[in-house]
Amino acid sequence: MARCKRCGASFDYDKRDGVCPRCCFYNRPPGREQTDDEWMKNYNIEDNSYELPRSVVEQEQDYNANGRASHKRTTAKQKQKTSGYKVKQEREKSKKTSQYYDSKTERRKRDVREEKDGTSVVKKIIMILLVFVVLVTVAAGVLYGLRTSDVSGEEENYDIQIKMASDQAAYDGITAGDITYQVGEVKVLFAPGELQDLPEGEKCIGIWIEDDESGVNYDGINWERPYVYDGYNYREMLYVAGLDDAAKFDGMEIMGKYLSYYDQAGYAVYFVDADATSVTLSLPCQSVDAGNSKKKSYEEVIDVVLPITE
Repeated sequence: MARCKRCGASFDYDKRDGVCPRCCFYNRPPGREQTDDEWMKNYNIEDNSYELPRSVVEQEQDYNANGRASHKRTTAKQKQKTSGYKVKQEREKSKKTSQYYDSKTERRKRDVREEKDGTSVVKKIIMILLVFVVLVTVAAGVLYGLRTSDVSGEEENYDIQIKMASDQAAYDGITAGDITYQVGEVKVLFAPGELQDLPEGEKCIGIWIEDDESGVNYDGINWERPYVYDGYNYREMLYVAGLDDAAKFDGMEIMGKYLSYYDQAGYAVYFVDADATSVTLSLPCQSVDAGNSKKKSYEEVIDVVLPITE
């Protein structure tokens, strides 16, 4: 241990590097050349107002004595601040929660309104569709009425009876109502894919028919033309002039679809299934009322099975 030449305090010279921990006076190492220290003899240590720096040990002691209390106060303040912060957080959370439920309520109200609006739109669409169906049904009924009645408005008798005839009888001539038909060959006019109007999987056939339409005095509408059954569907006679490929029928003798005032002879044209090897030709038996040229009766059909010549 060394003793300070200024204040006389004892200290560890090597740890302090010669600096007194009490008065901060630098003490030269022992054996070094001494300076005039006479001025220190009259130095009053008690008058020294300089606050000496505390050593690490003194700081620890001071902390042990006062630090915990101070720390407790600081912790209390922090807790108080933290508590206040938590209260603020809770308020903000409550506010946000309230806003969330308010917005959720508004969204729910909006969804209900939109749902009601959507339901109203659906109801309107359904009503429009119902009105459309009713109109179509009425129109279909009107058209059916026109088809099943003559111009005078009297309905035809549709209790149809079917009679069969041989192809030979048809070749010799069959009287069906007011018209006599002579039926000849059935041949393929166009194979599948050879006509633009020809549906896929079908072929176009022609049935040679001759009749005496010039003797019919009929001024009404809906005169039924001969139709065929190909084993899958019933097919009406085609109006060749209305086809996109009408030019391909040029040079052929074609029977007109509509009743004329002159005798006809030509091919009645039909689209049938491509696999059909025969067809059943149906000849409607229609008669014109003797006292009313606009009225006809339709009570019977004569069917003839005819093979198709490929």
